[in-house]
Amino acid sequence: MNRRAKRFALLIGLTAAVAVPVALANTIDHVVVGVPGRNDTRGFSPKLFVEVMVEDEYQKIDFDGDHGNWLGPPYHSTTNQNLGGRARASWTVYFDKGISVQQAMAKHFTQGWERFQEASIDVPHVVGDTRIAAIKGQWRLTKGPGDHNTQFEGVLSFPLCKRVVASAEFNYLEPDSDIDNLGGQYRVVLSVGDKDAFSWNRDTAILAPLHVALKGYLPAARITAGPPNVITPNQIPHTIVGFVLDCSGAPMPSVPVHSGKVRGRTNARGFYVLHMPKAGDYRVTASAGGGTVTSRRVHVN
Repeated sequence: MNRRAKRFALLIGLTAAVAVPVALANTIDHVVVGVPGRNDTRGFSPKLFVEVMVEDEYQKIDFDGDHGNWLGPPYHSTTNQNLGGRARASWTVYFDKGISVQQAMAKHFTQGWERFQEASIDVPHVVGDTRIAAIKGQWRLTKGPGDHNTQFEGVLSFPLCKRVVASAEFNYLEPDSDIDNLGGQYRVVLSVGDKDAFSWNRDTAILAPLHVALKGYLPAARITAGPPNVITPNQIPHTIVGFVLDCSGAPMPSVPVHSGKVRGRTNARGFYVLHMPKAGDYRVTASAGGGTVTSRRVHVN
């Protein structure tokens, strides 16, 4: 089974949550969350991105920072090879503050079509090469009216934190019909074989949320600090350990931490160890993703 078939098998007929794989190939566009001047995402890092990966068989036409267009394979009429064109898709990422995921999802449909499918989606949150969390999102797909209409629009919405919701809206508007009104059918010509126009747009639209991820640090929001819980014969004295968590509660890997002149860095689980010069009371600070956190005062012997 090829990659497209495997991903389609995951999503077709969805009624439960689906784990979304991290995009590792093809063209990936990065929508900056913390763009200066965007009030809804003030306080988020300009190095935090919503990633959108171009689907298989499509090519990127353009990308303006929040919106992109893709060009797909050609389609043609079975009765007249001169009738047809190229499959096309477009997408836009939005950010809203102070509304729910469901409200954001409903807000960004532009066509007003009937619901075709809805599912819970796990959007991967990735820092570096580490998937640190899966963000619970909601996906809804709608279909254009008419028995022969092959157009689809879908919106995936998922929470960041600080009451901000990210939404990715996808349109699959061409081909717009599965018949040519001359007794023939429109079929999309792939690199191998072909597919009827309705199945092509439906299948690629269903796969759209698989191509979205969050990449980078959300703002740091919490740091724990204390002596090691387990004392061993080789335990180094004056040791502080703890975790750094972002505003969603996810661990923050490879984040610098410090207490005075003593510095360290979290591991892949957001865990750190600091060896202090002597017994005493200390606080530990970490900064990442646009947020700075300082621990409560901790005493080490």
